[in-house]
Amino acid sequence: MIDGTIVCAAGGQGHVHGACHSSPFRVVFLGHCVDQIVVWVYSSETGAWGDAISIMWLGPFDPDDFACCNTLVGNSIYWLFNESNMAILEFDLDRQCLATVEAPPEVIGLDPSVQDACQFLIMPAESGELGFLILEGFNARIWKRKAKHDGDNGWVLRNTFKLRLPLKSWAHRYPSEIVGFAEEYNVVFIAAGGGAVFMVHLESGQFKKLPQKLGYRTCYPFTSFCTAAPVVSLVPPVMRLEDLLTHIEVVKDRELDLMIEDREVDRWDPMILEASMPPDAKGLVF
Repeated sequence: MIDGTIVCAAGGQGHVHGACHSSPFRVVFLGHCVDQIVVWVYSSETGAWGDAISIMWLGPFDPDDFACCNTLVGNSIYWLFNESNMAILEFDLDRQCLATVEAPPEVIGLDPSVQDACQFLIMPAESGELGFLILEGFNARIWKRKAKHDGDNGWVLRNTFKLRLPLKSWAHRYPSEIVGFAEEYNVVFIAAGGGAVFMVHLESGQFKKLPQKLGYRTCYPFTSFCTAAPVVSLVPPVMRLEDLLTHIEVVKDRELDLMIEDREVDRWDPMILEASMPPDAKGLVF
């Protein structure tokens, strides 16, 4: 057993994912057996597991090299294998089949020392395509897979940017690490030196710092959940992007400096970022 995920099986017109508490669902397990990668799918509608679906894995499989993250793009689930020859595994939920996807050209044949110094993440991109984030120190590059109807399923470099997070000078000596991702909001969680964890919106570059009350190894972000209770009001509403990130005005051709301050808020309210523009505080360059 390597990984597992739950996906909503409701596909009716007008259905919006995110509040699927009463909708049918599927559980997808990913595992390996000798030289094969295997997928099992459980359906809540039938109450049964389907047949095992497998694909031959060309190289030796080491579970320690598996980046245990998955993403749903369209009707396919993708997993990233962070091995010496990096590869992406695709499971088509409609066709019930497995296939391998070539990684972006930048990471093919990458020197092992460089690969070890980088962080990688697969994620949804705009237009319903697959995205690939490369984080090298505080430098980020986002690749996007071309649409299938284009004929060529290659990759294009969509965006590059540098994170200028408010850290102590000594903290920049430590590598940053991707510890989580909120797919619906395109927000990545990045752990930096000194134990600081930041939420970074990949589209706008806006960020905020999480409270440092706990040590973070992996973040599992959620925006809603169902509590077993008769009172409907006990279930918090789905958060909006505006709740997660404070609006910051972008000044064209100018460096925007931010000072971040955390404060206690009500348990159902998101954490609040207070921004100002002091002359001596370094922030984020747009």
